[in-house]
Amino acid sequence: SVRSFSSRHQVRVPHQAAMVPARWRASRWIPLVSGMMLEICGGSIYITGLYNTDLKHRFFPGSDGQERIEQLVFACNLGNWLPAAGFFLDSRIGGARNTAAIAALLTLIGYLGVWAWSRGSIQPAFWQVWVFWFIWGHGSGWFDNAAMTIAVRNFPQHRGRSVALMKSFYGLSGSILTQVYNLFFFEATSDFLLFLGTAMAALGLACAQLLWLVPPSRLDDQDGPTWRLDMGLRLVMTLAVLLLAFGFARLWWPDGRLAVNIGAFVSVVVITGLLPLLMIRGTWSSQDPLLDAEQLGRSDGLAGADVGAGLPLSKALRMPELWLLLLIGFVGMGSGLVVLNNAGQMVDSFGPDAKATTMFVSLISIANCFGRITFGFVPDIFSHVPRPLFCAANVVIMGGAQSLLALGGKPALFAGGIITGFSYGGFWTLMPTLVVEIFGTSTFATLYNFQSLAVSASSLTFSTFIAGRLYDREAILHPAAAGGCSGPTCYRTTCLVMVAACAVGFVASLMLLRIMKRHVRSSSAGLSLAVT
Repeated sequence: SVRSFSSRHQVRVPHQAAMVPARWRASRWIPLVSGMMLEICGGSIYITGLYNTDLKHRFFPGSDGQERIEQLVFACNLGNWLPAAGFFLDSRIGGARNTAAIAALLTLIGYLGVWAWSRGSIQPAFWQVWVFWFIWGHGSGWFDNAAMTIAVRNFPQHRGRSVALMKSFYGLSGSILTQVYNLFFFEATSDFLLFLGTAMAALGLACAQLLWLVPPSRLDDQDGPTWRLDMGLRLVMTLAVLLLAFGFARLWWPDGRLAVNIGAFVSVVVITGLLPLLMIRGTWSSQDPLLDAEQLGRSDGLAGADVGAGLPLSKALRMPELWLLLLIGFVGMGSGLVVLNNAGQMVDSFGPDAKATTMFVSLISIANCFGRITFGFVPDIFSHVPRPLFCAANVVIMGGAQSLLALGGKPALFAGGIITGFSYGGFWTLMPTLVVEIFGTSTFATLYNFQSLAVSASSLTFSTFIAGRLYDREAILHPAAAGGCSGPTCYRTTCLVMVAACAVGFVASLMLLRIMKRHVRSSSAGLSLAVT
């Protein structure tokens, strides 16, 4: 019963929760939409390519400049995937609200430090700049963890769609923030960094107040989860298509840049505003408005590590499935990060072009969004197909994209970058869903962040050490007039290394598929024996 759920998990409703109407707290759609807004806050990790080139030219003009920038990008990625947020969220003192509040604080501190360095207010040592990047990246991870945990626990029967919606918005957030950059902060790096620090922290704090966990007895299908989630996905896809169209308009109509930027920004505001209006409307009408606070569960989202069913962390760490997932994430996501983290440099290798760089980053972000939707929605439709098989297919897609990038040339760069963004986004939907399917929800936040450590390691290995050093070597052989590397060979060797890595990821996906099939057969045999 709802009452036993509350007493079992030591329900406690903070003072702030009492300010939210009880009938609102009976809706799981308000936390879902609030989580989507948190994903925008965390999505700034995808747009470093907008200002990395400017920072490199101003602060690291030497031959090791690209490696320095890669180290800073690795710092924010490491912060993003460090599993501290998961341990905190699953703890007794955690919860989604507290996690989001800490995320806002980290984001504010980190970006303010980078902003002060960028505008010349302070002259920190490189390791101090690295720490600032780590801090704001860590805040992005806390935002994402709070949002994702709310989604998987409030939608146990629709995890594929809910994760796809959450992660697709996370993937699109880079393009959303790019439109803000284009209209208000184009080539004004310091001002943009200040905006990211203050605006994302404020939005995160506001949305944190609207995160709560709905008790199991309220998680029925009377609130129309399928059509609401599908409508949300359609809105996100509509926004992605519109932003893609505006991106091409910038290339075809260079004299109308201001009009295109205004149109893109208005589209973002309108559709982002429609999401809560259409998805939340009427979701509390069938609920009892007189439910007391205890019946609605702990309003900050979670009651501790014992919420939900699943394997304990100690047992999960001993299972081969976890380590295979880590290997797949290391290869698949690491290959995508090489492109995401070096987007600006890849475009500049064919000649400096700020507009083309912005366009490339935006296209990758949009493809990232479509990948997250596709690999969340399609496996739910074809539920008879094991998800590891989708993982194997996605690794093949990533390998093909890297092969295309290795060919060289600007058309191949844009085509390969778009496919890479699509595949990279797909991994971010497949991985969390597989974590829930294999290990349950009781320690989801911890395992979700723990799995991300593989991605952090791949960023260090592939993007910082391999891509950065190979780029600097090619820059010596093929120098550009304005500094850096010029020509199609700048990232060719790196991409070929990624193709080989994807072959390893494909084998790991097939091994995971075999293990999961064996477990299913064992469970079926056990059930038959019990019935007999």
